[in-house]
Amino acid sequence: GITYAVTGFKHICTFVGKLGMARYTIKGSREAEPIEELLEFDQAVDLFTGLTRHYTNGVYTGTNYFFRWEGRDGRSLLNLTGTFHSQDGNPVPKDPYHFAQGGEIAWSIYLLDQLQDELDKHGSVEFKVNRNDAVRVGPGFMEFAFGSKQERLEGDELKHISIAGGTFTFKSADARWYSSKGHFSFNYANMANARCFILVLDHLLGVRF
Repeated sequence: GITYAVTGFKHICTFVGKLGMARYTIKGSREAEPIEELLEFDQAVDLFTGLTRHYTNGVYTGTNYFFRWEGRDGRSLLNLTGTFHSQDGNPVPKDPYHFAQGGEIAWSIYLLDQLQDELDKHGSVEFKVNRNDAVRVGPGFMEFAFGSKQERLEGDELKHISIAGGTFTFKSADARWYSSKGHFSFNYANMANARCFILVLDHLLGVRF
């Protein structure tokens, strides 16, 4: 859309497709050189996303978000951040958030084909967590590789599965409150391709949040 500020003319054009996304920004005048932000999905490996709702004295004051695509070397390829004000979580139609979210959806569709190939080859799909950890999902099972420890749980061993406050929580049937055994949790924002993780959980384990 077109917006005007004290600094003068500003125009933004965005595009989301099957193989990538782009944003072009012109500032100052119509003759200015466009600023290009371009992401080709085949150059990316991971997408990290996060939403943080802010409150002051119990009153909602706004939501911050980020969508960051990274390459194989961990370098940021496209980082979209911003703030919107919508207590029900739906910013106005022209808010830049929708470009970022549309990119996430297109990326997830693109990535699912690759994840199917990974599943066929390795018998599971791996999702990076906290940079050095990982969660693997296969037909009827999950594996948690946190630090030097790895633990596999069959689907019927999972007693509690939830996502609340931006945190995934998994507990096995033999988990106890006084022990860390059988307890696994991590932040949504620290998991690569979290939207695909949710889809894979549904497809391979029948788990829905």
